[in-house]
Amino acid sequence: MSIRILYLDDEIQNLNSFKAAFRKTYSVFITDNPEEAIRIIRDEHIQIAIADQRMPEMTGVEFFAKIKEEYPDPVRILLTGYSDLHTVIEAINSGQVFRFIDKPWDEDSVKHAIQSAAQHFETKMELKRKNEELNRALAELDSFVYSISHDVRAPLMAMWGLVNVARMDPDPNLRSELLDYFEQSIQKLDGFLNSLLDFFRNKRLDTVIEEVDLRFLLDDALALHRAHPSNQDVKLQVHIEDQTLFYSDPHRLRLVLGNILTNAFTYQKMNNAEKRIEVSMVADSEKLDFKVSDNGIGIGPEHIPHIFKIFYRADTQSQGAGIGLYVVKEVVEKLKGKIIVESNRNEGSTFHVIIPNHKF
Repeated sequence: MSIRILYLDDEIQNLNSFKAAFRKTYSVFITDNPEEAIRIIRDEHIQIAIADQRMPEMTGVEFFAKIKEEYPDPVRILLTGYSDLHTVIEAINSGQVFRFIDKPWDEDSVKHAIQSAAQHFETKMELKRKNEELNRALAELDSFVYSISHDVRAPLMAMWGLVNVARMDPDPNLRSELLDYFEQSIQKLDGFLNSLLDFFRNKRLDTVIEEVDLRFLLDDALALHRAHPSNQDVKLQVHIEDQTLFYSDPHRLRLVLGNILTNAFTYQKMNNAEKRIEVSMVADSEKLDFKVSDNGIGIGPEHIPHIFKIFYRADTQSQGAGIGLYVVKEVVEKLKGKIIVESNRNEGSTFHVIIPNHKF
Protein backbone atom coordinates (compact mmCIF):
# COMPACT_ATOMS: atom_id res chain seq x y z
CA MET A 1 0.00 0.00 0.00
CA SER A 2 1.37 3.40 -1.04
CA ILE A 3 2.40 5.84 1.69
CA ARG A 4 -0.24 8.57 1.99
CA ILE A 5 1.23 12.08 2.39
CA LEU A 6 -0.36 15.46 2.99
CA TYR A 7 1.62 18.58 2.06
CA LEU A 8 0.35 21.96 3.33
CA ASP A 9 1.99 25.12 2.00
CA ASP A 10 0.72 28.57 1.07
CA GLU A 11 2.93 28.69 -2.04
CA ILE A 12 1.20 26.93 -4.95
CA GLN A 13 4.49 26.51 -6.83
CA ASN A 14 5.96 24.50 -3.95
CA LEU A 15 2.85 22.30 -3.81
CA ASN A 16 2.95 21.56 -7.52
CA SER A 17 6.68 20.85 -7.45
CA PHE A 18 6.26 18.44 -4.55
CA LYS A 19 3.43 16.55 -6.23
CA ALA A 20 5.31 16.34 -9.52
CA ALA A 21 8.37 14.95 -7.73
CA PHE A 22 6.66 12.31 -5.57
CA ARG A 23 3.25 11.43 -7.04
CA LYS A 24 4.61 8.31 -8.79
CA THR A 25 6.12 6.95 -5.57
CA TYR A 26 3.55 8.00 -2.97
CA SER A 27 -0.11 8.96 -2.70
CA VAL A 28 0.25 12.74 -2.45
CA PHE A 29 -2.43 15.20 -1.32
CA ILE A 30 -1.67 18.93 -1.49
CA THR A 31 -3.48 22.04 -0.28
CA ASP A 32 -2.81 25.65 0.69
CA ASN A 33 -5.73 25.75 3.15
CA PRO A 34 -5.35 24.47 6.75
CA GLU A 35 -9.05 23.57 7.07
CA GLU A 36 -8.89 21.61 3.83
CA ALA A 37 -5.77 19.90 5.17
CA ILE A 38 -7.70 18.76 8.24
CA ARG A 39 -10.46 17.36 6.02
CA ILE A 40 -7.87 15.43 3.98
CA ILE A 41 -6.32 13.99 7.14
CA ARG A 42 -9.77 12.88 8.30
CA ASP A 43 -10.97 11.38 5.02
CA GLU A 44 -7.79 10.00 3.44
CA HIS A 45 -6.14 8.25 6.42
CA ILE A 46 -2.94 10.26 6.04
CA GLN A 47 0.24 8.66 7.41
CA ILE A 48 2.65 11.60 7.00
CA ALA A 49 1.76 15.30 7.29
CA ILE A 50 4.22 17.86 5.93
CA ALA A 51 3.65 21.57 6.57
CA ASP A 52 5.55 24.78 5.89
CA GLN A 53 6.31 26.76 9.05
CA ARG A 54 5.72 30.26 7.68
CA MET A 55 2.12 30.58 6.41
CA PRO A 56 -0.24 33.58 6.66
CA GLU A 57 -3.21 31.88 8.42
CA MET A 58 -1.24 29.83 10.95
CA THR A 59 2.30 28.51 11.33
CA GLY A 60 3.18 24.89 10.69
CA VAL A 61 3.67 24.30 14.43
CA GLU A 62 0.25 25.81 15.14
CA PHE A 63 -1.32 23.57 12.49
CA PHE A 64 0.28 20.46 14.01
CA ALA A 65 -0.87 21.53 17.48
CA LYS A 66 -4.42 21.90 16.14
CA ILE A 67 -4.58 18.39 14.66
CA LYS A 68 -2.66 16.59 17.39
CA GLU A 69 -5.54 15.83 19.77
CA GLU A 70 -8.07 14.59 17.21
CA TYR A 71 -5.62 13.10 14.68
CA PRO A 72 -2.50 12.03 16.60
CA ASP A 73 -1.40 9.23 14.26
CA PRO A 74 0.12 11.04 11.23
CA VAL A 75 3.87 11.59 11.55
CA ARG A 76 4.67 15.31 11.25
CA ILE A 77 7.47 16.92 9.22
CA LEU A 78 8.08 20.68 9.35
CA LEU A 79 9.57 22.70 6.47
CA THR A 80 11.58 25.73 7.62
CA GLY A 81 12.98 28.29 5.24
CA TYR A 82 14.83 30.36 7.79
CA SER A 83 16.80 29.88 10.97
CA ASP A 84 14.48 30.19 13.94
CA LEU A 85 15.82 28.46 17.06
CA HIS A 86 12.71 29.41 19.03
CA THR A 87 10.48 27.60 16.51
CA VAL A 88 12.62 24.47 16.64
CA ILE A 89 12.60 24.40 20.45
CA GLU A 90 8.84 25.02 20.56
CA ALA A 91 8.15 22.19 18.09
CA ILE A 92 10.39 19.71 19.92
CA ASN A 93 9.04 20.57 23.38
CA SER A 94 5.42 20.24 22.27
CA GLY A 95 6.17 16.88 20.70
CA GLN A 96 4.68 17.91 17.38
CA VAL A 97 7.47 17.32 14.88
CA PHE A 98 9.28 14.16 13.88
CA ARG A 99 11.80 15.86 11.56
CA PHE A 100 12.77 19.26 10.15
CA ILE A 101 13.62 19.93 6.49
CA ASP A 102 15.27 23.14 5.33
CA LYS A 103 13.79 25.09 2.44
CA PRO A 104 14.40 25.04 -0.41
CA TRP A 105 14.22 21.24 -0.07
CA ASP A 106 15.91 18.75 -2.35
CA GLU A 107 14.25 15.53 -3.51
CA ASP A 108 16.70 13.11 -1.87
CA SER A 109 16.47 14.65 1.60
CA VAL A 110 12.68 14.69 1.45
CA LYS A 111 12.55 11.08 0.25
CA HIS A 112 14.84 10.00 3.09
CA ALA A 113 12.69 11.88 5.61
CA ILE A 114 9.52 10.29 4.24
CA GLN A 115 10.95 6.77 4.46
CA SER A 116 12.07 7.37 8.06
CA ALA A 117 8.67 8.82 8.92
CA ALA A 118 6.89 5.86 7.31
CA GLN A 119 8.93 3.40 9.40
CA HIS A 120 8.16 5.47 12.49
CA PHE A 121 4.45 5.43 11.61
CA GLU A 122 4.39 1.62 11.24
CA THR A 123 6.25 1.19 14.54
CA LYS A 124 3.81 3.53 16.27
CA MET A 125 0.78 1.73 14.80
CA GLU A 126 2.14 -1.67 15.82
CA LEU A 127 2.70 -0.40 19.36
CA LYS A 128 -0.85 0.99 19.37
CA ARG A 129 -2.24 -2.37 18.23
CA LYS A 130 -0.25 -4.20 20.92
CA ASN A 131 -1.50 -1.79 23.59
CA GLU A 132 -5.09 -2.30 22.43
CA GLU A 133 -4.62 -6.07 22.54
CA LEU A 134 -3.13 -5.83 26.02
CA ASN A 135 -5.97 -3.64 27.28
CA ARG A 136 -8.52 -6.03 25.83
CA ALA A 137 -6.73 -9.01 27.37
CA LEU A 138 -6.75 -7.29 30.76
CA ALA A 139 -10.46 -6.52 30.42
CA GLU A 140 -11.12 -10.16 29.48
CA LEU A 141 -9.11 -11.32 32.47
CA ASP A 142 -11.21 -9.15 34.80
CA SER A 143 -14.36 -10.60 33.25
CA PHE A 144 -13.03 -14.13 33.61
CA VAL A 145 -12.32 -13.66 37.30
CA TYR A 146 -15.88 -12.46 37.89
CA SER A 147 -17.48 -15.09 35.66
CA ILE A 148 -15.54 -18.01 37.12
CA SER A 149 -16.54 -16.93 40.63
CA HIS A 150 -20.18 -16.90 39.50
CA ASP A 151 -20.62 -19.47 36.71
CA VAL A 152 -18.32 -22.12 38.15
CA ARG A 153 -18.75 -21.61 41.85
CA ALA A 154 -22.56 -21.30 41.75
CA PRO A 155 -23.19 -24.77 40.21
CA LEU A 156 -20.61 -26.31 42.53
CA MET A 157 -22.27 -24.76 45.58
CA ALA A 158 -25.66 -25.95 44.31
CA MET A 159 -24.36 -29.50 43.94
CA TRP A 160 -22.83 -29.36 47.39
CA GLY A 161 -26.16 -28.27 48.86
CA LEU A 162 -28.04 -31.01 47.00
CA VAL A 163 -25.65 -33.66 48.29
CA ASN A 164 -26.20 -32.51 51.87
CA VAL A 165 -29.99 -32.54 51.45
CA ALA A 166 -29.89 -36.06 49.96
CA ARG A 167 -27.83 -37.30 52.89
CA MET A 168 -30.28 -35.94 55.45
CA ASP A 169 -33.51 -37.17 53.80
CA PRO A 170 -33.92 -40.89 53.08
CA ASP A 171 -37.01 -40.39 50.84
CA PRO A 172 -36.13 -42.11 47.50
CA ASN A 173 -38.56 -39.87 45.54
CA LEU A 174 -36.85 -36.77 46.86
CA ARG A 175 -33.46 -38.23 46.03
CA SER A 176 -34.57 -38.83 42.45
CA GLU A 177 -35.68 -35.18 42.15
CA LEU A 178 -32.42 -34.01 43.70
CA LEU A 179 -30.46 -36.09 41.19
CA ASP A 180 -32.28 -34.27 38.38
CA TYR A 181 -31.23 -30.92 39.83
CA PHE A 182 -27.74 -32.30 40.30
CA GLU A 183 -27.60 -33.29 36.64
CA GLN A 184 -28.76 -29.84 35.56
CA SER A 185 -25.97 -28.22 37.58
CA ILE A 186 -23.41 -30.56 36.03
CA GLN A 187 -24.69 -29.76 32.52
CA LYS A 188 -24.47 -26.02 33.22
CA LEU A 189 -20.93 -26.35 34.51
CA ASP A 190 -19.95 -28.57 31.56
CA GLY A 191 -21.40 -26.04 29.12
CA PHE A 192 -19.42 -23.24 30.71
CA LEU A 193 -16.17 -25.22 30.57
CA ASN A 194 -16.78 -26.16 26.93
CA SER A 195 -17.33 -22.49 26.11
CA LEU A 196 -14.03 -21.64 27.80
CA LEU A 197 -12.30 -24.33 25.74
CA ASP A 198 -13.77 -22.86 22.54
CA PHE A 199 -12.56 -19.42 23.59
CA PHE A 200 -8.97 -20.52 24.25
CA ARG A 201 -8.77 -22.76 21.19
CA ASN A 202 -9.74 -19.87 18.97
CA LYS A 203 -7.17 -17.65 20.68
CA ARG A 204 -4.28 -20.11 20.58
CA LEU A 205 -4.68 -22.40 17.56
CA ASP A 206 -3.22 -21.41 14.19
CA THR A 207 -5.64 -20.89 11.33
CA VAL A 208 -5.56 -23.97 9.09
CA ILE A 209 -7.10 -23.52 5.64
CA GLU A 210 -8.36 -26.65 3.90
CA GLU A 211 -11.29 -27.88 1.84
CA VAL A 212 -14.49 -27.85 3.91
CA ASP A 213 -17.37 -30.27 3.42
CA LEU A 214 -20.15 -27.80 4.17
CA ARG A 215 -22.96 -30.37 4.03
CA PHE A 216 -21.22 -32.62 6.55
CA LEU A 217 -20.35 -29.65 8.76
CA LEU A 218 -23.95 -28.43 8.83
CA ASP A 219 -25.45 -31.90 9.31
CA ASP A 220 -23.02 -32.58 12.16
CA ALA A 221 -23.91 -29.29 13.88
CA LEU A 222 -27.66 -29.83 13.46
CA ALA A 223 -27.54 -33.45 14.65
CA LEU A 224 -26.51 -32.38 18.15
CA HIS A 225 -29.58 -30.15 18.43
CA ARG A 226 -32.08 -32.42 16.70
CA ALA A 227 -31.35 -35.18 19.20
CA HIS A 228 -32.17 -33.07 22.24
CA PRO A 229 -35.67 -33.75 23.64
CA SER A 230 -36.47 -30.05 24.11
CA ASN A 231 -35.96 -29.40 20.38
CA GLN A 232 -38.32 -32.05 19.00
CA ASP A 233 -41.12 -29.55 18.35
CA VAL A 234 -38.90 -27.10 16.43
CA LYS A 235 -39.64 -27.05 12.70
CA LEU A 236 -36.34 -26.93 10.80
CA GLN A 237 -35.93 -25.75 7.20
CA VAL A 238 -32.51 -26.19 5.57
CA HIS A 239 -31.23 -24.92 2.23
CA ILE A 240 -27.64 -25.55 1.17
CA GLU A 241 -26.06 -24.69 -2.16
CA ASP A 242 -22.33 -25.29 -2.68
CA GLN A 243 -21.55 -24.18 -6.21
CA THR A 244 -17.82 -24.75 -5.88
CA LEU A 245 -15.22 -26.08 -3.46
CA PHE A 246 -15.00 -23.97 -0.32
CA TYR A 247 -11.78 -23.46 1.63
CA SER A 248 -11.54 -22.18 5.17
CA ASP A 249 -10.71 -23.33 8.71
CA PRO A 250 -13.20 -26.16 9.41
CA HIS A 251 -12.67 -26.10 13.18
CA ARG A 252 -13.46 -22.41 13.41
CA LEU A 253 -16.42 -22.69 11.04
CA ARG A 254 -17.79 -25.42 13.31
CA LEU A 255 -17.58 -22.98 16.24
CA VAL A 256 -19.53 -20.34 14.30
CA LEU A 257 -22.23 -22.75 13.11
CA GLY A 258 -22.55 -24.45 16.48
CA ASN A 259 -22.88 -21.30 18.57
CA ILE A 260 -25.36 -19.56 16.25
CA LEU A 261 -27.53 -22.69 16.01
CA THR A 262 -27.39 -23.12 19.80
CA ASN A 263 -28.79 -19.60 20.20
CA ALA A 264 -31.56 -20.25 17.64
CA PHE A 265 -32.71 -23.36 19.50
CA THR A 266 -32.21 -21.96 23.01
CA TYR A 267 -34.13 -18.71 22.57
CA GLN A 268 -37.38 -20.12 21.22
CA LYS A 269 -40.62 -18.80 22.72
CA MET A 270 -41.86 -21.45 25.14
CA ASN A 271 -45.55 -20.91 24.32
CA ASN A 272 -45.10 -20.51 20.57
CA ALA A 273 -47.54 -22.68 18.57
CA GLU A 274 -44.97 -23.17 15.83
CA LYS A 275 -41.28 -22.95 16.68
CA ARG A 276 -39.30 -22.42 13.49
CA ILE A 277 -35.63 -22.20 12.43
CA GLU A 278 -34.48 -21.58 8.85
CA VAL A 279 -30.90 -22.31 7.83
CA SER A 280 -29.46 -21.17 4.50
CA MET A 281 -25.91 -21.83 3.31
CA VAL A 282 -24.67 -20.75 -0.13
CA ALA A 283 -21.01 -21.04 -1.20
CA ASP A 284 -19.37 -19.78 -4.39
CA SER A 285 -15.84 -18.96 -5.52
CA GLU A 286 -15.83 -15.73 -3.48
CA LYS A 287 -17.58 -16.47 -0.20
CA LEU A 288 -19.77 -18.54 2.06
CA ASP A 289 -23.10 -16.85 2.79
CA PHE A 290 -24.68 -18.38 5.88
CA LYS A 291 -27.97 -17.35 7.54
CA VAL A 292 -29.85 -18.65 10.55
CA SER A 293 -33.32 -17.19 11.19
CA ASP A 294 -35.73 -18.05 13.99
CA ASN A 295 -39.09 -16.86 15.30
CA GLY A 296 -37.98 -16.90 18.93
CA ILE A 297 -37.91 -14.28 21.65
CA GLY A 298 -35.68 -11.93 19.65
CA ILE A 299 -33.27 -9.30 20.94
CA GLY A 300 -34.19 -5.82 22.07
CA PRO A 301 -32.54 -2.96 20.13
CA GLU A 302 -30.77 -1.80 23.29
CA HIS A 303 -28.96 -5.16 23.54
CA ILE A 304 -27.83 -5.68 19.91
CA PRO A 305 -24.71 -3.42 20.16
CA HIS A 306 -23.53 -5.48 23.17
CA ILE A 307 -24.33 -9.12 22.34
CA PHE A 308 -20.80 -9.85 21.06
CA LYS A 309 -19.19 -8.70 24.30
CA ILE A 310 -17.76 -11.43 26.46
CA PHE A 311 -20.05 -12.68 29.27
CA TYR A 312 -22.91 -10.44 28.09
CA ARG A 313 -26.38 -11.92 28.55
CA ALA A 314 -29.26 -10.12 26.86
CA ASP A 315 -32.09 -12.11 28.38
CA THR A 316 -33.06 -13.83 31.63
CA GLN A 317 -33.90 -16.94 29.55
CA SER A 318 -30.20 -17.30 28.89
CA GLN A 319 -28.61 -20.38 30.39
CA GLY A 320 -25.27 -19.96 28.63
CA ALA A 321 -21.97 -18.55 29.78
CA GLY A 322 -22.12 -15.41 27.63
CA ILE A 323 -19.09 -16.56 25.64
CA GLY A 324 -20.62 -18.09 22.49
CA LEU A 325 -21.35 -14.96 20.47
CA TYR A 326 -18.07 -13.41 21.58
CA VAL A 327 -16.26 -16.43 20.10
CA VAL A 328 -18.38 -16.18 16.94
CA LYS A 329 -17.34 -12.55 16.37
CA GLU A 330 -13.67 -13.34 17.09
CA VAL A 331 -13.69 -16.29 14.67
CA VAL A 332 -15.45 -14.38 11.90
CA GLU A 333 -12.95 -11.53 12.17
CA LYS A 334 -10.03 -13.98 12.19
CA LEU A 335 -11.38 -15.49 8.96
CA LYS A 336 -11.68 -11.97 7.44
CA GLY A 337 -15.47 -12.19 7.33
CA LYS A 338 -18.34 -10.19 8.75
CA ILE A 339 -21.50 -10.84 10.74
CA ILE A 340 -24.80 -8.93 10.62
CA VAL A 341 -27.60 -9.29 13.16
CA GLU A 342 -31.23 -8.34 12.59
CA SER A 343 -33.68 -8.87 15.43
CA ASN A 344 -36.89 -7.60 16.99
CA ARG A 345 -38.21 -8.39 20.42
CA ASN A 346 -40.81 -11.25 20.31
CA GLU A 347 -40.39 -11.62 16.52
CA GLY A 348 -37.12 -13.55 16.21
CA SER A 349 -33.57 -13.04 15.00
CA THR A 350 -31.46 -13.50 11.88
CA PHE A 351 -27.71 -14.01 12.05
CA HIS A 352 -26.05 -13.43 8.68
CA VAL A 353 -22.41 -14.50 8.33
CA ILE A 354 -20.18 -13.99 5.28
CA ILE A 355 -16.81 -15.79 5.15
CA PRO A 356 -14.37 -15.38 2.21
CA ASN A 357 -13.46 -18.46 0.18
CA HIS A 358 -9.75 -18.58 1.02
CA LYS A 359 -8.85 -20.72 -1.99
CA PHE A 360 -9.46 -17.95 -4.50
